Amino acid sequence: MIITPKKESIIKLICIIILLILNLLIYFNGKNLSCDKCEIRFMANKESIRYVTNEPIQDFKVNITNLFKDYKNKYCLIKWNREQGGFIYDYTKVK
Repeated sequence: MIITPKKESIIKLICIIILLILNLLIYFNGKNLSCDKCEIRFMANKESIRYVTNEPIQDFKVNITNLFKDYKNKYCLIKWNREQGGFIYDYTKVK
């Protein structure tokens, strides 16, 4: 099949229209970000060579909305503990 310049232009136009429609659908469906039920779970287990158990070191959940709001205000709710390892959740700043 030979593709003429006219057919090539029509194919490009159809591709552009499809991409524009997909971008608009993504924009309008993702526009409302008011979900406050989404959470991130931080969980870590301590693995021991001598014992077969996985002892939980930390296990907490963080609301994504709170995390993002505080990050916009230049504060992070989650910090890394350099001495013992693992994440620290600052409960005092939760609104």
